[in-house]
Amino acid sequence: MASKNQGAYGGRVSRGRYVARRLKTAGQQQRAADLLALALAARAAGRAWEDAHDPVDDALADRDAADLALDTAAQEARFGLASRGMHATREAPYTDIFPDGIDPYVSAPLDQQAPRYRDLLRRVALHLAADDAVRVALAPRVEAGLAAWTAACDRLEAARAETALARGALEKAVDALDRQLQKTRAALTVDFDARTAASFFPKTKAKATGAAEDA
Repeated sequence: MASKNQGAYGGRVSRGRYVARRLKTAGQQQRAADLLALALAARAAGRAWEDAHDPVDDALADRDAADLALDTAAQEARFGLASRGMHATREAPYTDIFPDGIDPYVSAPLDQQAPRYRDLLRRVALHLAADDAVRVALAPRVEAGLAAWTAACDRLEAARAETALARGALEKAVDALDRQLQKTRAALTVDFDARTAASFFPKTKAKATGAAEDA
């Protein structure tokens, strides 16, 4: 199902269950049971794939919260240094800590987020006294933000890996269902005829011409 939308698995399951029910009412018990089992397996795989997105959403939210906390801490530190005098933004320690302004931190690419904020901590430790108000306020917030960022990124990577596995399982389950539907129709065509075989399958919506299709 690589080229198919996994989110549409419900329609495939519904089709499988419909045909299984029609087979059962026609006395085709084994064929009905085989098809129903595959339809239910596809539904279970689809639900598992949907559920696998929950940890991804949670990790993304946690990562973005950590990002905001880091950016806010850096912005407040920049403001604290910039407000120390009329020319503070053109003098040390501001120019030593924010030589390129705030943008390298708040606009850092994802893979540069942690390195750049660690660099900010190094610059603050190098150019501000241990009891400096900006350093005292900034350091623990950046440390906490980096810990939260790293943890969220690790969870996100693991969650996305699980989602990929669930997607693969769904693809296999739906492919198996599709193949069984095809085999069932072929077998019914042999047992009866094409028109009768088609009657076991739900009709699709009418095309623009007004003609309706079978399977």
